[in-house]
Amino acid sequence: MVTHALDIASLLLGSAVGAFIGLVIAVLVHAVARGALAKSAIASALLARTRTASYGSFLTWGGWIGLQVTLSNIDLTDWSNGTTVSVMSHLLLIAALACLTWVGYSAAWVVEDAAKLRQKQDKGRSRRFETQAQVIRRLMQVVISVVGLCAILGTFEAARQAMTTILASAGLVSVIAGLAAQQTLGNVFAGVLLAFTDAIRVGDVVVAGQKGETGSVEEITLSYVVVRVWDERRLITPCTYFTSTPFENWTRRAAAQLGTVELKLDWSAPVNLIRRKVEALLTRTDLWDGRTWTVQVTDSDQDTVTVRVLVSAKNSGTLSDLRTYLREHLIAWIVAEHPAARPARRFEPLRTVTVTHDPTGERAASLAEELAGIVGNGATGAGAALVAPPAPSDAPAPGSDASKTPTDAAHAARMVAARRKHKLARRRAMAERQRELAHGGPSQGEETQVMSDTAVGRVLSEGRVGVRPKSTDGPATAVHGIDRTRIMEAVGG
Repeated sequence: MVTHALDIASLLLGSAVGAFIGLVIAVLVHAVARGALAKSAIASALLARTRTASYGSFLTWGGWIGLQVTLSNIDLTDWSNGTTVSVMSHLLLIAALACLTWVGYSAAWVVEDAAKLRQKQDKGRSRRFETQAQVIRRLMQVVISVVGLCAILGTFEAARQAMTTILASAGLVSVIAGLAAQQTLGNVFAGVLLAFTDAIRVGDVVVAGQKGETGSVEEITLSYVVVRVWDERRLITPCTYFTSTPFENWTRRAAAQLGTVELKLDWSAPVNLIRRKVEALLTRTDLWDGRTWTVQVTDSDQDTVTVRVLVSAKNSGTLSDLRTYLREHLIAWIVAEHPAARPARRFEPLRTVTVTHDPTGERAASLAEELAGIVGNGATGAGAALVAPPAPSDAPAPGSDASKTPTDAAHAARMVAARRKHKLARRRAMAERQRELAHGGPSQGEETQVMSDTAVGRVLSEGRVGVRPKSTDGPATAVHGIDRTRIMEAVGG
């Protein structure tokens, strides 16, 4: 047991001496490199990034080398605790490989540091370079991590045999792994595509997500993009979203933007005064970049008009502050100095308008149409001629002074037309009778018409009776010295 203790102590002493030598070498290397590369910002950044990892690497590698030097002339199979010593040596080797991987992982950050150093020279191009540097740095770190892990696994005999078998069947395994990690690999390729196609860059203001939230791109990884929303929330979006879904990039070429402030005002709003007020407000604030501004009436409805104020700002954040500044001051100014310009809904009472209608023309046209029907050739009866249209409800009573109006004249016209029509009908009847007598005389069955004393007296009083000379060649037109036509007219009357 004492011998074994002494042997282990000697092994530990050899490992400690090696670690100390490695530490001294690390300090000397860093001191020389810091002095030689002091003028290079990128080299200084590299030394700062890898300082701790390099110290650890020199320590572990020095300890492992010291242990191997101590065991160079010793056969572990002769030792009863040879397995323990072998495990210690294996652990030191794993630690050394891990520290070396750590150095490479830390050194990859220098790519992104170089992009940040370039940011002071050209903001637009440096943002693009910074985005690409982030992706390159992540790719390098992934590759270095995978290589380091494989190196650590290679220190195990069983792992070396398994890796040999996997490499022998690399075709089938690669197909299976590709199908299993299809979505993950798709995000990785999408991240690389975003970085090198310059679709989005770190610092760009984008509108993304299912809710269309606005924020700035804070980080682009190989599988997702981090968007910082205005309320300090972080929106984690897969890289495939930006390669397969349309999105808005407000700072693709320049950060300057235009914005509007819309006010719903009354139709009597003083637009010219609002324009002067906007100009005064813009000249008093440094939020406006001085590029452009305008005040326009863009819409109207039955109650209000829409006054739109268009302004410009250097970026989206400043534009948001400028819009709220203008809206606040314009509302306060309108309420204080032009309260009548506030939107209001008016209710007006319904007004009744009496329109005087003169029916004289209509009545004259109706009477003319009626008289034409009375004296027309189509009517043959006197009864139809005497039918008058119904009198209006407001007609005056007969016999009154108001009755002597155009209504009596219309009635007189109707009576004259009726008498004229009756006379025409009577003449047509007499003419037909004369034609019958002229062609064949009265029919055998016709009875002798006997005149009443009243009819004879009326004929005599009107002077319609006379003696006509006898005619030998004309038709018999007189009966007992009386004109037959006159008698027939009297009889018909």
